[in-house]
Amino acid sequence: MKTLSTLLLVLTMSFTFGLANLVAQPANDLIANAINLVNEPIPYNEANVNFPAATNTNDATTGSGCTATHEAVWYKFTATKVGTVSAGIINPSGASVLFYEGPATGVTSGAQLTHVNQTNNPCALGPLASIQTTVGTTYYIYMRNLVASDIIINISAAILLPPNDLIENAINLGNGPIPYTESLVNFPGATNTNDNTPSGTGCQVSQAGIWYKFTSTKVGTVNAGIINPDGAVVIFFEGPAEGVTSGMQLTHVNQGDNPCSIGALASIQTTIGTTYYIYMKNNIVSDVGMNTSTVFNAPENDLIENAIDLNNMEDYIKDDIHFLMATITNDGGQQGGCNTQNTPGIWYKFTADK
Repeated sequence: MKTLSTLLLVLTMSFTFGLANLVAQPANDLIANAINLVNEPIPYNEANVNFPAATNTNDATTGSGCTATHEAVWYKFTATKVGTVSAGIINPSGASVLFYEGPATGVTSGAQLTHVNQTNNPCALGPLASIQTTVGTTYYIYMRNLVASDIIINISAAILLPPNDLIENAINLGNGPIPYTESLVNFPGATNTNDNTPSGTGCQVSQAGIWYKFTSTKVGTVNAGIINPDGAVVIFFEGPAEGVTSGMQLTHVNQGDNPCSIGALASIQTTIGTTYYIYMKNNIVSDVGMNTSTVFNAPENDLIENAIDLNNMEDYIKDDIHFLMATITNDGGQQGGCNTQNTPGIWYKFTADK
């Protein structure tokens, strides 16, 4: 009898937990847990959203100009440029898609929102809606449906592209600072325009990424990484110092710590005079870091005893001085009220004849 009771208890628990999993609420059921689309792939596609398991807890958008009270799920984003954003439910049944705007953080109730009163965002049932965005405004997307369905939201037109989205605009790490760090890199806003690298060079990439570059002036190790990886890729290539407009002009740096694969970290040993390009891809916004400190020589006139003599030079022009690698060795201690102690610099000299 005891065995039978135990078996019934186990079966009851299994059924209960199984039912709980079957009807689990979507992760973004509450507006407080709205999925931030800036941290997701763009366009954002989600398969088989479990709309029937959603609740209407804190969903009511009373006082917003468009009151919605049904069970729904939530998405959000902050626009960084003016553009059109569209959202839709692929398999609609009693569907409703509505755009609201509100505070960037701290939203726990639909009552904190205001309906975006635009023609293509009517306060009515419908599986599709779109809006024109305003820079700096945070938008919330209310989605309701009676059956599970795929959804798609495209915010690409409202997100500012990273400045180094195109390889021709690769950020030159030789210009510093060293180490180079960058916060909140907008990886989801990147495109794959001209990113493709040739298959015959040992590493073909084709997904949207961003680019950095540098030319090594001495042998050393360079490390690069993505701090908050999600599908991250970091790969070093080499190519011409100037005029690169496509990944097809590059060759993979075939070294053990620079595999042609998914990974948030990569490093290489450099060769003097070679220009390297760093391809970075991530699914979400993240910080990045790169350390090129061991691959640049100090300027030839870093030490005062090596000051460049300007006599007998009509005009002196040099456009590639690496001030970042200058040291403070013997630079300070001057008299007369201008002591450059602890300030790295380079030196020139001349003798006046008039």
